[in-house]
Amino acid sequence: MRLALMVLAALAQDPVAATEVLTVHRTWTGENSLIDKAEYHRITDADAWTTLWQRHAGKRERAPEVNFEKHMVVAVFLGRVTY
Repeated sequence: MRLALMVLAALAQDPVAATEVLTVHRTWTGENSLIDKAEYHRITDADAWTTLWQRHAGKRERAPEVNFEKHMVVAVFLGRVTY
């Protein structure tokens, strides 16, 4: 089994018109995650981000810095995937 993970970070938090393009400022992807079920999250504060990152990477890992006054995190975990 392979564990797939995709985390997209730092999308603009301001409400946008349906036609406006959002810019992705940072991405994290990989195959190793402690989260083994498919799930997704919209994170808008540092506490929630730290909690999710530690669920994903373990309690010893620090979450990457995100300025939540200007950005949010959209996290998508694919869970365990077999090919």
